[in-house]
Amino acid sequence: MKTGFDDAADKADSMAMYEVGLVLLEKMQKIVDRSPAKSEVLRSVFDNITEIEQIPRQKEAK
Repeated sequence: MKTGFDDAADKADSMAMYEVGLVLLEKMQKIVDRSPAKSEVLRSVFDNITEIEQIPRQKEAK
C-alpha cells in the first residue's frame, strides 16, 4: 500500500481507493494509446500525477 494511504482511518477503504486508482490509470492509458486527440489532455494529466507523486519523495530525500 502506498504511503499516502497509510493515514486513512479505514485500511480496507484506503486499499480499495488505491486499487481503483490503478484501474483508472490503466483505462486512461488505453485512451491515450487509441486517440491522438484525447491523448494530449491525458498526457497532461499523467504529467501532473507524476509531478505530484514526486513531492513526497523529495520531502523524504531531505
